Amino acid sequence: MLVLAATAAHGGATNEPDPEEWLKEAETACDSVASYTAILHKQQRVAGKLLPEETIFLKYRRPSSL
Repeated sequence: MLVLAATAAHGGATNEPDPEEWLKEAETACDSVASYTAILHKQQRVAGKLLPEETIFLKYRRPSSL
């Protein structure tokens, strides 16, 4: 009840992000990207042992070519 009362007191506005709104904005931004490249660095710990670092080079081009 306290959260509801606080939300009503501020006209329904909260400081918390709206995941659905964020997702819509992200989809709109992705629509304008024709291609990109990324370098990913990954290192895993398996059974307490640190494995060597892996480097992954990724290129993406629209329409859905990886």
